[in-house]
Amino acid sequence: MAPRGRYERRLSPAERWAAHRAALIRATAEAMAEHERGSWSVDQVLRRAEKGRNTFYAHFRGLDQATRSVESSAAIL
Repeated sequence: MAPRGRYERRLSPAERWAAHRAALIRATAEAMAEHERGSWSVDQVLRRAEKGRNTFYAHFRGLDQATRSVESSAAIL
């Protein structure tokens, strides 16, 4: 992970956005797999994804929306 305030400048903004979102979805899926339903938290997701709270809320309104994104991603696969 790049230090705070630094990012991959070779990526376009859309590619960076997609990479952040994918990392958050993956981290949410890992938290869901490790804990019982409803016992995971945004903080657990943030630690796994190595992202900040502002990044999480830029992509999702809350943990419920992140969970639905994981479920819809799994349905596509």
